Amino acid sequence: MSMITLTPTGIEGIDDILHGGFPTGSAIIVEGAPGTGKTTLGVQFLHHGATRLGEAGIYVTFEEFPKQIYREMRGFGWDLNKLEDDGLLRVVSVRPDVL
Repeated sequence: MSMITLTPTGIEGIDDILHGGFPTGSAIIVEGAPGTGKTTLGVQFLHHGATRLGEAGIYVTFEEFPKQIYREMRGFGWDLNKLEDDGLLRVVSVRPDVL
């Protein structure tokens, strides 16, 4: 029996609920009503990976534009533009029908 390796989210309380984090190497899709914190959760996870672990990440959005996300996340003190310039983050906006 092999053990699943977990990647901590860096989000207080979430790792406890997830028993350590997300399965390493997995794709995570977050779904929910508007205003429930999906974007913040996803970007905080990617920000933690980029700034604390040096891991590159990609955020795919179907409804928001990258500039809008970058502006909103500055409110948390997260400079996503710098992470993008450093090659550690990419925010991509895609129409759902494209997929």
